[in-house]
Order: sequence, then structure tokens, then C-alpha cells
Amino acid sequence: MNVILGLNACAIVVIIAISPYIDNNNDFKGESIFALVVAVLTIFLALYLVYAKYKNYVAMKQFEFPTLAVFAVLWIVAASMVTFR
Repeated sequence: MNVILGLNACAIVVIIAISPYIDNNNDFKGESIFALVVAVLTIFLALYLVYAKYKNYVAMKQFEFPTLAVFAVLWIVAASMVTFR
């Protein structure tokens, strides 16, 4: 559970760091919006996973690893997009 909360904290840091780059006069607007969407979806996922573990949903156990694997790929793409342009 600590890993999920750490992931949530990282998403909040990305939202704070990316917020100045989302405006109409910026060349990095597309990359910034993608990173913002990934961060917001990660927060929702982390909150849902914490809630599912709190309520002891057994069905979520089979979807937890594939979902986190997809989000790992999304984070790698987002980090690459905002770093290497």
C-alpha cells in the first residue's frame, strides 16, 4: 500500500510541476497535457486501489498487476515526452 501512496504523491508533484507549462503560448502544450492526464488518472487509480484494499475486494487482485503495468508504460512515455523533445 505504501507504494501506491508513493505513486499518488509522485502524480501530485507532476501536476504541480507541469502546471506552468499549460497555456496557449507554449511549445510544450501537448506533452504537458498528456503528462497531466496521466497524473490525474494515476491519482484516481491510486485512490481506487486504496479503497479496494480497504474494502478487501478480492476481484481487484487479478486486475491490479496488469493495470499497474499499463500505467508504468504510460509514465515512461510521459517522462520521455516531457524530458526529450
